[in-house]
This record gives sequence, C-alpha cells and structure tokens, in this order.
Amino acid sequence: DQPLIERLTGGKGGGGTKLTPYARELIATFHRFNELHRQFIDRFAEAGNDPERLARILSRTFLTTSARNQLPATLLSIEERGLNGVLTLSLTGSHTIQSIITLKSVRNMGLTVGCDLYAIIKSSDVTIVTTPPKGEEAMNTLKGTISRIESQDETDEIAFALDLFTELIALMNPKDTAQLSEGMNAYALISPKHIIIGL
Repeated sequence: DQPLIERLTGGKGGGGTKLTPYARELIATFHRFNELHRQFIDRFAEAGNDPERLARILSRTFLTTSARNQLPATLLSIEERGLNGVLTLSLTGSHTIQSIITLKSVRNMGLTVGCDLYAIIKSSDVTIVTTPPKGEEAMNTLKGTISRIESQDETDEIAFALDLFTELIALMNPKDTAQLSEGMNAYALISPKHIIIGL
C-alpha cells in the first residue's frame, strides 16, 4: 500500500533506487518476526521426545498476563530461608536472576530444579541505571543496552535489551532518565520480591 523504493535520477552512474523508510520498517519487522520464530522453534526443541514436557512448554507459550515482562526461564536452585524460598533462575543467554516467593507457593506450584517457568515482572518494577549499585547483593542487576526510549504522559518507556532475544520494558519518571540515551550500555535493577513466578 506504500512504495518500497524511490527512484534516483541523474548522477554519474545514471541514477538508481533506494529503500523508502516504509521499506526499512518492513525489513525490521521481518527480522523481529524471524527472531521470534526461531525462539519459538527452540522452545519446542527443548521437549525432545517427551510429550509431557512439550505440553508444559505449550502452556507457557500461551500464558497471558497484564505484566509487560514475561521471561522464559529455567529453575536452577531453590534455597529455603524461613517461610520463603529463594529461586535462582536461568534466562535465555547467560543471565541469571533470583526471585523470592513463599515455600508454600513453591510446593503448591510443584516447582522442582530444572523445571521451565516464567519470570513475570511489572514494567514499573524495573529501574534502568548507568552504573551498578554497590552493596546491593539482594538486587538483581542485569547488564544490557538501551534500545529505545519513548516519552508519554509524563512517563518514559524504556526498552532494554539483555541479548538478541530478551528485552525488558521499564516505566520510569522522566527526572530519573535524564542520563539515559538510546544505544547506551546500562543496568536493569529488579528486586527479587518483585519477580512473580508463572507456569
């Protein structure tokens, strides 16, 4: 419905063509769908020849919540601390995070080491900073790159890429984002208490 190329006339080489902004947008959309398709196929490959594992993966694939961040993860360990369990999760790539939920929830959900799950995080619970905090061992600190910043209704929406396939969305007050810019290496801070577990 819109032109994909623009003709260029004249010049030493006799003119030519160039892509329109709409064409570049289509190409970017294709690359994003291609990445998502590859990730989708990789999730199926995890099941191997186990139909029950495939069923669990499918149930995860179609999970719907209001939270902007729903990250596929694998449970690496469960540490008991009083009434709570500290879960260490492996995300896509080399990132690991911790979530704190009650041991009752761990039992009710049937969580075991090696199981697949979702780390669900509200965008308002993600903070992007330029330098990692010191002495904040309990805080999840993830290194990545700011891929996009959009301002709307006195709130900045920040897309934060952890790797090629994993992106976090943060909603922050503009006064806290003055030092941030697109393409910048930065850190995402998330409290373990703000990471909900989904199956």
